[in-house]
Amino acid sequence: MVVPADPLLPVRLVDHDETSLRAAQALVGGPIEPIGFTRPAATLYVNQNGKIDRLARTAGLPC
Repeated sequence: MVVPADPLLPVRLVDHDETSLRAAQALVGGPIEPIGFTRPAATLYVNQNGKIDRLARTAGLPC
């Protein structure tokens, strides 16, 4: 699932190779950083340089 930082863009499901680093980097637009959750069990992948590059943050997610 891709949750864009731009609230005008829709959340979408993407079929990609989950073992491919390049595919994950393409989805976030740069180097990835995983953020693990326990409840529900999930992993959020974000652009590692998001704060440095001053990328917009996704509404509702902590910064």
